[in-house]
Amino acid sequence: MYSLLLLATLPGQFVENPQFPKARQQAAYEATVRTYHPASRSYGTAVAVARRDQSVLFLTAAHLVPEQAVAGREKEDVKRVELFVYTVQKHPKLSSLETAYVRARMPNEDLAVLEAVLPNFPGVVPICPKPQFQLRLPMEVMTVGALEDGPPDIQFDTVKAKKLIRKPDDTKAIYWEADVPQKIGRSGGPMIDAQGHVIGIASGTWHEKGYYTYINEMYRALKDSGYAWLY
Repeated sequence: MYSLLLLATLPGQFVENPQFPKARQQAAYEATVRTYHPASRSYGTAVAVARRDQSVLFLTAAHLVPEQAVAGREKEDVKRVELFVYTVQKHPKLSSLETAYVRARMPNEDLAVLEAVLPNFPGVVPICPKPQFQLRLPMEVMTVGALEDGPPDIQFDTVKAKKLIRKPDDTKAIYWEADVPQKIGRSGGPMIDAQGHVIGIASGTWHEKGYYTYINEMYRALKDSGYAWLY
């Protein structure tokens, strides 16, 4: 069990883990980008989950791409998001700065879809397909997130529960509850199962636990927004 092994990795220094081989870690790293939403000055993370022609579709957290700009930035395009793409080499290296656009926001589930024209993007990590026989708790997972001033890093974590959360506006949603609280900047990053599929998106921390959008909530939200084809 690797529930207590919390290791940040650098490109070329992926750690040994029998459930998550280095090739799977590298694939997750290459699919994850750091995001910046200029209109709200919000940093976070997104993960590539599908391609469509020359475009790449990303999932991130809705709270990272709000529909209103902060004071003084009202002229900014609230749909535009900057993507910091990193390459896998011996040291972290910024490969390119790209532009994506918000295609769908699902605030109740804290989920959003971004799209960017990236014909040379290295790869994607697909969303877990149905059925989900392998998702039994407790479950060892890999999470990827980018801090505000650096490239993505990988951590190993354990999910022991799923929780129904009632929000201040009285809406409700189910989240995975993970052992490790999230650091600022990791919101929007993927939770990946041992088969290499995205099963959650980082939303926040509560009571010293990390919370990720639950896979069935992702399915429903994406279907309602016209993106069922992503899974």
